[in-house]
Amino acid sequence: MTDKEKIVEYLKGGSIGKLEFQGAILKGLNLKGAILKAADLRYVDFSKTDLTDANLMDSDLSGANLSKADLINANLSNSKITNANFTKADLRHANLSGCDLSGCDFTKADLFEANLSGANLTGAIFKSAELYAADLAGANLSCTDLTDVDAEKANFYKANLAGANLSDAVLKNANLVEANLQGVSKNGTNMWGAVLDGANLGGIEDTHITRDIE
Repeated sequence: MTDKEKIVEYLKGGSIGKLEFQGAILKGLNLKGAILKAADLRYVDFSKTDLTDANLMDSDLSGANLSKADLINANLSNSKITNANFTKADLRHANLSGCDLSGCDFTKADLFEANLSGANLTGAIFKSAELYAADLAGANLSCTDLTDVDAEKANFYKANLAGANLSDAVLKNANLVEANLQGVSKNGTNMWGAVLDGANLGGIEDTHITRDIE
């Protein structure tokens, strides 16, 4: 039985609980609304797979390939997803709160209004990603690459951005209250209208910013 046949068989019974599919190739499947809670999905190939509305909370997706996957409204909260590939993935309105996403690649991913509050994003790559109105409150974004991201109206309340690369990033009207911006790279950063009350600016005072929403 192939990996695809196995997961289809499991899903016929609804919730599959402690599913173990380490390294499986599940590329291009329709898994819309699938319940994959607390599953072992390390190194699984989910590229181009439809996981819209899927429930993957408390799962282990470390090293998984989710490039170009549809994860709209998916729940991945409190999962371990280290070093995963989310390149060009659609994560609009997805719940990634409390996840360990350290080392993940979100290049050109769409995280419009996604919830990443409290997530560990240390060393993650967000080049040219969409983070419009995303919630990153309390997230650890230290040493992340946020080059050319659109994070307008995003919530970075008490987020740690120490050492992050914000070159050419758009953070217009973003909430950066009490955020740590120590040592960020800021060439071309647009922070017009960002709220920075209590933030550790770490020498970015010359960036194009104001302290109040327009």
